[in-house]
Formats: sequence, C-alpha cells, structure tokens
Amino acid sequence: MKQKNKEQNHNKKYIAIEILVGILVSLGIFLFLYLRGYQPAGEDVYGHLYKVEFLGENIKKGVLFPLYTEDWYNGFQMFRYWPIFAYYVMAIGYLLTGSLLLSYYLLFVTIFAVGYIGFCLIANREQRFFFIVIGICYFFLPDNVRLMFGEGNLARAFMSGMLPLFFYFYTNLIEKKKSLIPTVIMVFLFVATHIMLTAMCAIIFSLYSIFAGAKKGTWYLGPLAFVLGILTSGIVLLPALLGDVVTGSSSSTANRMSDWSQNLLLSLSVTTRQQGETSCTFGLAMFAIAIVIIIFGKRKAGAIIGLIFFVLSADAFLPLVSHMPLPQAWWMLRYVQMCYVLICYEWGFLEFKKKGLIWLTLVAVLLDTAPSYFYFTQIEEPVSGENLLDEAADLTSNRMGLVDESTLKSYVSYFVLEKNVDYVQGWDIQGATTNVRIVHMTEAARYGYYDYTFQELLELGCDSALLKKSILPKGFSTEDIVAAAKRYGYTFVDENADVILFDLEGVDGQFGVNISADNLAIGSSALYVSYMYPSFVAGASEDLDDYSLDDLKQYKKIYLSGFTYSDQQKFEELLTSLADAGTEVYIDARSIPKNRYGIGNLFGIEVQDITLTKVSEWRYGDDTYTFDLPYKWVSQYLTSSNDDVTMENFVTDGLELGYFATYDKNIHVVGMSLPYMLAENPQADLRTLVEKMFAMKEADTNVSYEIVPLTITYDANGMTIKTDQDVCTNVAYQDNFVSDRKFGVKNELITVKAGTTRIHYVYAYFKEGMIVTLIGIFATIFLWILLFKKKWDPLVPLRKLTDKLLEMN
Repeated sequence: MKQKNKEQNHNKKYIAIEILVGILVSLGIFLFLYLRGYQPAGEDVYGHLYKVEFLGENIKKGVLFPLYTEDWYNGFQMFRYWPIFAYYVMAIGYLLTGSLLLSYYLLFVTIFAVGYIGFCLIANREQRFFFIVIGICYFFLPDNVRLMFGEGNLARAFMSGMLPLFFYFYTNLIEKKKSLIPTVIMVFLFVATHIMLTAMCAIIFSLYSIFAGAKKGTWYLGPLAFVLGILTSGIVLLPALLGDVVTGSSSSTANRMSDWSQNLLLSLSVTTRQQGETSCTFGLAMFAIAIVIIIFGKRKAGAIIGLIFFVLSADAFLPLVSHMPLPQAWWMLRYVQMCYVLICYEWGFLEFKKKGLIWLTLVAVLLDTAPSYFYFTQIEEPVSGENLLDEAADLTSNRMGLVDESTLKSYVSYFVLEKNVDYVQGWDIQGATTNVRIVHMTEAARYGYYDYTFQELLELGCDSALLKKSILPKGFSTEDIVAAAKRYGYTFVDENADVILFDLEGVDGQFGVNISADNLAIGSSALYVSYMYPSFVAGASEDLDDYSLDDLKQYKKIYLSGFTYSDQQKFEELLTSLADAGTEVYIDARSIPKNRYGIGNLFGIEVQDITLTKVSEWRYGDDTYTFDLPYKWVSQYLTSSNDDVTMENFVTDGLELGYFATYDKNIHVVGMSLPYMLAENPQADLRTLVEKMFAMKEADTNVSYEIVPLTITYDANGMTIKTDQDVCTNVAYQDNFVSDRKFGVKNELITVKAGTTRIHYVYAYFKEGMIVTLIGIFATIFLWILLFKKKWDPLVPLRKLTDKLLEMN
C-alpha cells in the first residue's frame, strides 16, 4: 500500500511538473510574440484572419455557422469548403480579447498546448520523461515553424498541433485495444479542420497501423477508426465533396503538385530558411534521428514510414506520385508534420547505454531549429497605398475588381473586410462559383486582350478595377488598356509603378448588367476566340447536347472547339438546321472524332493530323498571306472530294493542303488551329486571315450592354433583391439558394425578374450529410461494443476460412 501511494505521489509530482512546464512555455511563446509586436506573416495568413474575424463578428450577432458571405467572389459558401473548427478555436480568442492580433498569438499558444498535451499523455502512459521534452521541441521543429510563421496557413498549423494528441489515442488503439471512440472523434475533428489533410492522415497512419499492429493482430483498427471517423463527419464532408471543390479539376491539381515537391537538399539544409509554401525545411537533425532509429531502435515502423514519405516529396518522384489516384492527397510536402509525429514517437523509445547520446539528439534538433528565427526577422507589414487599394476602395460602391493573378496574395482579402467593400476575388479561389471566369479574365489580360477583361469586370459588377502591371504582356501600352476600358464605360483614374486604377463612370450604388451578344463560343478551347472577339460569349456548357435548336439559332455565329456531343447523326442534323436558320457555324477540326485510321469526317470533309515547321503561303480567295508559325506546329489539315465543299488552302514544301472548308454556305470547318495560333502569337497577316475566315466586322468585336440599378440587402438567413426590370445580377449562383420566386442562372450569375426576389440560404445536403453522420455514429458504437465489450476478434473467422481453403487445396 505504501509503495502504491508512493507511486501515485510520484505520478502527481510529474503531472504537476508537466503542467508547470506547459504553462511557462506557453507564456513564453505569447510574450515573445506580444513584446516583439509580431505582425501576421505568410502568403495565406490574411485569408485565414479574414475568416476568423468574419466568424467572430457573426457569432456576436448570434450566427454560429454562417452559410454565405457576399464579400468574396460575388458571394460564396466559405465554411462549406474550408471546414470551420480551427476558425472556431481562433474566434474564441478573438471574442475573449477583442483583438485579432492577440487571438493570432493565442492560436500559437493553443497549437503548442494541444501538441504538448498529446506527448505528455504518451509520456505518462509509457513512463518516459523524454516524451515531455519532445512535446516541447515538436512546436519548434523547422517545418512547423515555417508552416506557422512562414507559410501562414493557420488551419494547417492547427492541424499540426492536433496530430500528437490524435496519435496518443491512435497508438492506444493499436497497441492496447483502447480509445476507439476518442480516435474516431479526433478523425472527425480532422475533417472539420482540413479535409485533404485528413485524407493524407488516413493514408500514412493506416500504413503505420498495418505495420505496427501486425504482430498484435490489431493492424485493422487504425484504418477502421479512419473509416468510422470519416463516416461520422458526413455532415461536414458530404456537402464539400458534392460541391466538387475539394477534389478540383485533375489538370489544375496536377499543375499544383509540382508546388508541393522540391529538392531534398533544400529541405535538409540547416541554413536555408526561405519563406514560401514550397520551401519545406524538414531539418537535417530530424532526418538523422530517423536514420539512427532505423539502425539502433527497437521500434522502427514510424521512422521508416516517415522517412519514405519525406523522400517521396523529392521532385524526382513527381512523375510517380502525380499518377496516383486522388491527386491532392499526394501533395507530398504536406506530409511533413505527420512524418514528424511518427519519427518523434519512435525517438522517445530510443535507448542507449549512455543516456547522453539521447540528449545529444535533442541538442542537434535545437541547433537545427535555430535558423528558423529567420521567420521573425524578415516580416514586412502589408502596405495598401503602393497598390492603390485605399483609392480603389473609396471609389467602390458595388464591387472592387482586381486583375493580379493573386500576386498581392491574401492581404487584399482581409483589407476589403476592414473597408467593408465587396470584392470579385478573394483567397482560395477553388471555392468560388466564378473561379473559372476569374482565371479567364486574368489570362486575357496577360495575353493583352483587354476588351474581354473589362467585359468580365463589368458583368461581375466591378465599379472599380485595378490591373497589376506585372501580369500584363511585356511592352504593354497603357493607351490600349485605357481605350479598351472606355469601350465598357471605365475611365482611367490613376497609376503608379505597380498598378493602373479605373472607375466605372456615372455609376453609383449597386447594379446588374444585361449583356447582349450576337455570337456564341462553345467548348473548353473556344475561349481564345472569346478573348479576341468578346462578342463570342462563352457557352454555359461544353456539351452540345445541353443546348436546344432554339437556344442556338438566336446567334449569328457559333464557334465550336473542345466541345462534346453524343451522336454524330444528330450533330450533323443540328448543324444543318442552324445553317438553314441563317446561323454560321465554325467547327474546330481538332474536335471532330477520328476513326481507327486517325481520320475525322464531317459532311465529307476529312481531317488528318500534320506537323509543320514552316508554311510558304496561305491562300484565301484571290489573296495570299504569309506569317511565321510560332513553334513546331501540330494540328490538322483538311481534304474533301465533296462537290458541295469549298476549300481554302495553304502551301508547304510544294504541297497544297486545305485549312478552311465551307459546306452548304454556313457550315465551316477550321483546320490548323488558326484561332489558337493567333491568340498565342498575334501577327498582322494572321489576324487579317482569321477575320476573313470568320467574316468579322466592327460590330462583331464587342458586346452591347445595359447597366441596371438594383438593391440587394443581406441578412443572416438570405438576401432580398429589388429591381425595376429583368436583370442579370452579379451575385454568383450557389446551390444552397432557395426562393419562392423563380430565378435563373446565366454564366454562373443569377438572373431575376422585375420586382422583389427573396433568396434564403440553406445548409447544402444537410439531410444526406446527417444520415451519413448517424450511420457513422451507430457503426462506431456497435463496433465498440462488439470489439471491446464482447471481445469479438474479426480475424478469427477469417483465419478459419483461410484454413478451410488451404485444406481444400
């Protein structure tokens, strides 16, 4: 009894020391930041601070879960795609202190405390004091410091703090068959913090469970906990997945994968501490410790897996990981914090005859972490004046437009909240309904097609517009930009070395815009014609089956490129009907399906591939044109034996081949990708040729538009739109909009009839998500009873089945 009391007193003493140490370090972190007057830093940080302040102000009004914000991207569902849990934690600090800056400091104290508690729990379970030391070090590991103070992704940073606490319960589950329910809860909180990081945790920690639990027969418990936790989070996860934002397009995701890999030497460098999300600083010491564990440690699984995932972050492995399913789950540098946890766990079990060797590893980590002080010495406060943001905000009564390719990073997103100005951009663009339009608007400016850019700015409701000079084409002419702006009602206001500012003349207050266009462009690659000739407005769908004949025949000209259709015969019938109705249709030869011999056919016009480096001349009627190919040109030429087809030809190496075919007067097939060539490499003769092919006139160059005054008032439950005539608003459509009065959607923006339209916000897919969550909860309780109360071992029937199969053989 005395011995037991002595052990209890000893444990209480250690717990008291742990608490005291935790309080002192937490206080030290807070005071260090506070006394330095440390300013928020990192590419992402102000986008996250916006969300914290936005949530905090809504909580003050009694709105615990804001379903919509009009501030960014013409309105969007922020917390549907960026889960809210981390922002709740930060908002508590904001509400308690009344200061966003103090809540920012308190977040890092919270991150330290949660991670430290996780390692303390492991220390008490294993009776190993060194885990407490690791718990202190974990916060200061090189890439953790970079993530928090260099990259500034506060949701990811908060997730890194939760990982050690999760791992305590997770190892309880694998090693002692305990803590299923707490582990499931932690997975739920992961999903409610960062969906893609949860998928990554499921991959790496399930792999650890399989190896670490193999001998004890508990290998399946780790993956099971993730399945149950993900099911339980259905109320959060399902709406995000059904919104098609988390997964994103495969092409854009693949392009971003290269941002999340890098040279391993840069990751291991002791001296290089560069800001930016690609500059991972794994740390030479942690790498060396993992090697030591693998060589000398009795427990190796965590170190091996952690090291493998880190090595896979090397850019040399990018071709391999880029072909894995669910591409966003293989942004390898995001695994570093998980690798840290695995390695640190095995580090705590290291045993040497000389204890000094263990403490030597600690010294190595501290020395490796020291250069991270860089992040506290290279901070520049954001300045809005040099980018004319203050001046633009003062001009804005509806929405502020910014064409900058996100070079101004996330600060603008927070700036507009403070200025109470709505904004067509934001931060984390993939969450916006209008994301594709914004990308195209910016790309058009980069190519020098300013008319398209200003048309988009107008239709998106911008009564002020800033163009960042760094994204404009080399040698751009301010006079050309001003002239294009004037055609859409924008007047030049000011410029400096960085930006040009415009104001929508004669417009004060909220408005919508009715665009009237004569021509239509349908398909993923038809956009280049829209850039050059904005009267070719982009179609709402790339699938021709989504359009009726009545939809299409109202246009004078239609360009089809990168489109799809289901039936060749119906396609030809549609083209014939359009031609009979007087609509001219231009079909990009690249979009015509080819047979097994590599030949496409439409109305007897055959399409074949060709690669050229030079063309002698291009003939159109009695005229000839010459221009250089921009590079080795891979495209299609045309042939036809149909007497109803007229052909325009080009000459190469003495051969005369077709590039533009006309069938039945109004149906044209465009070969050699000439519109795309013109967009890529404008040349005078090429432009003249394309304009002749498309019979372009001055009236075809731009759209006509009407600005319609309206009023939109917002509250927590919805919006009320009042207008005296039918109008296309600049409110982006959301699938959580519900109204008793019918409204339409045109190019991602909602259209309303004259009068008053009340739109309510609802929680998207609430019923479906709740059903999945309830299934997860009941499954967790059922399996907890079965596995831990009834002591059922699912491997026993599996073994019996295996034995029977072996006997049969």
